[in-house]
Order: sequence, then C-alpha cells, then structure tokens
Amino acid sequence: MTKIKVAALQMPTVADKMENLNTVGRYLKNLKNVKPDFVILPEMFCCPYQTENFPVYAEEEGGPVWQQLSSYAKEYGIYLIGGSMPEKDAEGKVYNTSYVFERQGKQIGKHRKAHLFDIDVKGGQSFRESDTLTAGDRDTVFDTEFGKMGVIICFDIRFPEMARMTVNDGAKVIFVPAAFNMTTGPAHWELSFRARALDNQIYMVGCAPARDTSAGYISWGHSVVTDPWGKAINMLDEKEGVLMAELDLDYEDDVRDQLPLLKSRRHDMYKLEKLCKGNGLSKRSIPLSQSSKELNHSTRLRTIPTSPHFLHRLSGSRSTNQCGKRMDGALRYIGNRKNLYTYGRRSIRAEPNENGTVCSNQIPTS
Repeated sequence: MTKIKVAALQMPTVADKMENLNTVGRYLKNLKNVKPDFVILPEMFCCPYQTENFPVYAEEEGGPVWQQLSSYAKEYGIYLIGGSMPEKDAEGKVYNTSYVFERQGKQIGKHRKAHLFDIDVKGGQSFRESDTLTAGDRDTVFDTEFGKMGVIICFDIRFPEMARMTVNDGAKVIFVPAAFNMTTGPAHWELSFRARALDNQIYMVGCAPARDTSAGYISWGHSVVTDPWGKAINMLDEKEGVLMAELDLDYEDDVRDQLPLLKSRRHDMYKLEKLCKGNGLSKRSIPLSQSSKELNHSTRLRTIPTSPHFLHRLSGSRSTNQCGKRMDGALRYIGNRKNLYTYGRRSIRAEPNENGTVCSNQIPTS
C-alpha cells in the first residue's frame, strides 16, 4: 500500500520577504515530528499579491528565497513545493514561478504559471497579471520515489487541458499553489478542485494564503485536498493553519480500474496534444491516424507550424487548405493558450499532392 503525507501551509503573506520565509521555517519546525513527505506553500507566499509588487520582489533562480527553500527541504527531509514567487530571468522578464525541491534540497521541478490571471468581473474582482508578468509555456512534472507528481499554479486549474497534460505525463498528484479571491473563491474554488480531480481521477492539493482583510488582494483561503472520486476530503477555513492529509495512491489506481475513464478515451476521435517552441515558431509533431498507414513512411510524422496566425486559419468548421482542398474541421482549438496545447479532431485522411508531399495543414490528428 502506497500512502503519502502532505501538508499545505495556509500562512499569511506580509510585506517583509524574510519574515515570510521565517514563517515557513516555524511551520516546518512544528511539523518535524509529523514527518510529511510533501509540503506545499501558497501562491506568492513571500510577496503581497499585487501586480506592482511582482517586479520589485522578483529574484533570479538561485536567489535568497530559492536558497532558503532549498535549505528547508534538506533540513527537514521533505519534498517542498515552494508555493510561487516572482522570478526574473536574464532578459528581465518576470514570471509567477513555483520551484520544487527534493529531500536533499536539489531543485527537481520548476513551473511558470501558464495562464495569467486577467479578469474583470462586474461588481467583483478585477486583476491583470499580464501587466507585469510573462506566461510560462509548458506543464510541469517531477519524479519522486512515489512516482511522478505535477504542479500547476492557481488560474491554470481552470483550464482542463493543463491538468490533463500533467496527467498524460504521468502525474499521480497535482499540487496547486493558488490565491482565489472573495469573488471567485466562494463560487469556484472547491468546484475547480473537485472537477479536475474527477476529470483526471487524481488527487489535487490546493494551498492558499490565509485571509487578510486589510490586504490589497483578499485571499479566499480554504486550502483543500480532493480525491480521485471528486470528493473534498479535507479543507480549511479562511484562517491561518496547516492542512494535513494522507493520500492513498493505491486507491487512485483502484478508482481508475473500476471507472476506467482515462482508458476509455476515444483517441480515434480526439486527442490533446502539447505544442513546443522552436526557432521562434511554434511547432508540433503530429502522428497520422490509423487510417493513414498506407502513406509512405516519410510522411507519417510531420512537424508543422502552429503560430497563432496559422492556427486561426485552421480553426473554422470548414475551410480550404493550402493544397486547395476543403477540410471539415480538421483542427479545433479551445482555451486561451493555443500556443501551448491543442485538441485535434480526426476528420479527414491525408493525401499526397501532385508533388508527392503531404500538405502540412492537411494532416489529421488521431
């Protein structure tokens, strides 16, 4: 039986960066005898959650906050999902980044928030992370002795593709540093975690900051753990505290065997595919569908451009491709990160043109 102990630190965030780090240290010291395997911190645990603060608090990878988190992981022998913090790269871009450290303090994961929190709810919360932050461009999975684990950040959870990519990459648990607010929290916090847990038959662990009603951005709190059946098995209220849970990974396997949703997906009808960047132009490798096996071997795997402009031209239900032939919805795209992932709907068979080559936007997905 494989069980792991997780702890989510629902801590307050203050203006003093080092005071926030000291708070983490006090929590970890108090948890020493409990011996959790994984500890997760909140989103922007060391920086008040306001756009103007992100460039000011930003550090390069390996900076003082990074070093202290690494030291904590080693001192207490834990996997530490370092919530998130503003990260500055060599070009001066700032990201909302979560660093992951293994039991000896070595960094084994790094997730940059892929979906920036830009909302304007009438009569409620308005916020624009994109004013000062740059979006990440990939999902994140890291290895442990219990198997692969994943991490996404806050707004990422609203996009089913993000969690599904993480599960497709082998994650057994998805950790989510997050800071829903007093508009979105009551409406969607628990629902989002239950939905992604149910969609993917996986444990979800969400860690939020404690609520501070005097802050410029007020956190909903309510750190939560949901199980593969879609049930919230433990949740805090808005106050400061530690959420503890024991996750039975064998139970996750049992749920997937008894209700085989992941195994029953129709890959002959649809498929979620990740996109990767190269030479300034987004590209992806597309395997041809089963019905196209008769094509020459050299045409079975193609790398095609998927720039936003190119994708837009393919997104209609019917269009004319570059070879002058009509297409019936060969590609459909959902979500707001079309340069990160895509859904493909199989609809046509690729046929070589008069030159014997396969037109790139004529290739069906499987």
